[in-house]
Amino acid sequence: MDNNEIAKLGLQYVNQFTQQVITLSTAVLALSITFTKDIVKNVPHSPLWILKSAWAAFLVSIIFGLWVMMAVTGILTKSNNETLFIVGDTIRFPSTIQVMLFGLGVILMILYGAVSVRKKAGPELDSEMGKD
Repeated sequence: MDNNEIAKLGLQYVNQFTQQVITLSTAVLALSITFTKDIVKNVPHSPLWILKSAWAAFLVSIIFGLWVMMAVTGILTKSNNETLFIVGDTIRFPSTIQVMLFGLGVILMILYGAVSVRKKAGPELDSEMGKD
């Protein structure tokens, strides 16, 4: 296997990983938006800014993922069999931002869930936590 084939294989893996992160971001975004009415109804004083921030992080993660996929496509269409691929900041920067925003979105969703559960449980949960 020569360097060109290794580079093409690496770009395929980058593309597949990016697609997976886009799929996960889209799924979490769609499901959380779909069921928000039910969640907010059960916990009326939940901090919606956390949830909206998570949505924004997932949305921007999707946008950066599309940027990565366009960069991979651009590199593959410009190459020929004799060219050695050099993957630099063209892919590394948007890919890093995509993964960081996806992680931020996940953390914010977990934080929103934790805060909402705590608010729904109310003072009973706080008093029980102090007994340990």
